[in-house]
Amino acid sequence: MTLRTLLFSFEGRITRKTYWLTLLGYFGAITAVLVAFRLSNDYFLHIPRSDDARPYFLAGLAAAMWPLLPLTIKRLHDRDKSWPAFCAVTGAGYAVLWGERLVEHLILGDPLLRTNQPSEWFYVLGASPLMALTHTMPPAGAFTVFGTIPKLVKAIPDGLLSPAVMFYSTDIALGLLSVIAGLWFFWQVGLRRGTVGPNRYGPDPLG
Repeated sequence: MTLRTLLFSFEGRITRKTYWLTLLGYFGAITAVLVAFRLSNDYFLHIPRSDDARPYFLAGLAAAMWPLLPLTIKRLHDRDKSWPAFCAVTGAGYAVLWGERLVEHLILGDPLLRTNQPSEWFYVLGASPLMALTHTMPPAGAFTVFGTIPKLVKAIPDGLLSPAVMFYSTDIALGLLSVIAGLWFFWQVGLRRGTVGPNRYGPDPLG
């Protein structure tokens, strides 16, 4: 399989070894580009660092991450799964993002969509797929859970139906959803062997 087919085609199957080697190499290349840009900006380009430029940076990062989608889909093909599995995990991510926003809006009175922040649209539209493709949903969800538990414990004396308790409880539940969905996805994509022999997506890459 050529590199072009590997990174830009949604057809066929790939093994766990191919997936992880390509993923690690790709992240290494992205990191090198980001470091080079940072050094160039510090010493040569002097591009202003403002929130106005952040959406363009995030959009460029998302575009650079695009080849991870065909790579992941081909790994799901190897497991005899495809778009529905990926959409289910990213859907869980959206449920977490929008669930937190909805709770903040209903209980704490915060705006549902912070349109005054330039990076907002990238966050609500692109964060979940990017987290799924980079396998960062479980640690992000765990960080939310363990960071929120002490806050919940402190809020319990105010009453089990107090706004703070309801908000923190919902935040923990959504964080657990992110952990479960992300771990399932990591197990399916990164750890399990593909189906033995040919399946509906092609021949067994292991022969």
